[in-house]
Amino acid sequence: MRKFWKKNKEPEEPTRDREEMDTAASESRGQTGKKQADNQLPVDDVPAASPVKTKKITPRRLLLFLVLPAVIAATAWVGYSWFFADREPRKPVYKNIQLAHVSLPEEMRRFCFEQMPDLYNAFVAYNEIMVLFAHEIARIDVIGQKYPEQQKIAAAEKKVWERAENNLSKAFLKTEEDIRQLYVLYQVNQEEGLAMIQEKRNDLTQTAQTALTDARTRSEKIIHPPSREPEGFIRGMFYNLKKKFL
Repeated sequence: MRKFWKKNKEPEEPTRDREEMDTAASESRGQTGKKQADNQLPVDDVPAASPVKTKKITPRRLLLFLVLPAVIAATAWVGYSWFFADREPRKPVYKNIQLAHVSLPEEMRRFCFEQMPDLYNAFVAYNEIMVLFAHEIARIDVIGQKYPEQQKIAAAEKKVWERAENNLSKAFLKTEEDIRQLYVLYQVNQEEGLAMIQEKRNDLTQTAQTALTDARTRSEKIIHPPSREPEGFIRGMFYNLKKKFL
């Protein structure tokens, strides 16, 4: 009986060890919680969020936002055209340009472009010079009206430009009449029309170029040309934005 009782008393030692392990674990958890509490800042010490500042949109900044995408698009288009587009020369394409000083109807202008392209280019140059002459005459006329006591000076200079304008206009009016005849002949009898075009093409072009040479010499003396909007979508957009914001 005494031996049996001693065997039953031996398991008490592992129970004591387990209590000591639980006590050590609880102390470790207490120290960890204390460290976490120390790391937390008081509510009063948390820095307040700074207010968000909004940037004012200025005309220059708006211009930058509008121009930058256009520049990127233009660069991409140029890169594509340079590396991927066909390098062979392209045939010129007719565009219905409004020529205020040319009385030919649109179908005759197209006919001239297709059959006599050099002569058509001469008509475009003629229209541009006539615009310069008209602008210079109007500018001189305004000065003469502003200073009526010096009207004779303005009138004399105005006559010089009107004479140059009339000489250029007469030369191209005669050329327009020849183009009308060639167009009708081509519509009636294409074979005879082509033969007549071949016969008169060089003479008509040479006459127009001679008239333009004298007119260009006169137009180079104009120091106050009219401002013109550049051609093309991108150039026109830059021009309008610059004129509006700058």
